[in-house]
Amino acid sequence: MSIKQLIAISNQVISDDQEEPTVNARDLHAFLEVETPFSMWIKRRIKEYSFMQGVDYSTINNFENRGENSNLGTRTTEYLISLDMAKELSMVEKTSKGKEARLYFIACEKQARSNKDCLHQNKALKRELLKANPKWRKILYCYRLGLSQRNTARILGVTQECV
Repeated sequence: MSIKQLIAISNQVISDDQEEPTVNARDLHAFLEVETPFSMWIKRRIKEYSFMQGVDYSTINNFENRGENSNLGTRTTEYLISLDMAKELSMVEKTSKGKEARLYFIACEKQARSNKDCLHQNKALKRELLKANPKWRKILYCYRLGLSQRNTARILGVTQECV
């Protein structure tokens, strides 16, 4: 099942050096059609709902030059927010766009969870296959070392076609 992308989601690090699905808060702000300027809106929401940097969001500071030979420019702060924070921000807007965004994030989470379940099942299957045929474990080890098919066959004492 594919979900129509309403707001871009990317994997970024917010806390614990673990990548997780995040949303650029500016994109969410634009989608929700909030009339309050972005910087005021995000700062107010962070304070009002006690969101924590490094837990719920991370920031990136940008600087854009106005010209090639100019020291003048614009500083902006990008907020990368967790899906949980995005859902809560969507919900508190109390608009049809807010509800649409919240339902979208819930659907994205469900899809991500089902993909993780599938990966977990594949890992379990791989473990069972490796137990059933120990040569496969050696082949996998050689593959991870970056050995060619020919060298792997030599190490295992089999023909190249077997590998």
